[in-house]
Amino acid sequence: MFCVEESHGDTEIKVGSTKQEVLSSYQNVEVSPHPYISPMGEYLKIVLPNGNGIIFETNSAIVTRFRIGSFPAVEYIEGCL
Repeated sequence: MFCVEESHGDTEIKVGSTKQEVLSSYQNVEVSPHPYISPMGEYLKIVLPNGNGIIFETNSAIVTRFRIGSFPAVEYIEGCL
């Protein structure tokens, strides 16, 4: 699993992008409350065609960080240490 603070190569999504930009760039985005900062924060989960995933974390509809990796590791709440 990789925690990323810059951008994801397949799209222009990066820290500072909006929730709407993520929703426009990926199909079948699963939106769920962020376990620590909801209701202001959300997880935007995408399952990639290769079976791996991306989870974008938002605060006030702005991407604050994201992680990329295989399931189930990419879903671990504590992410990268």
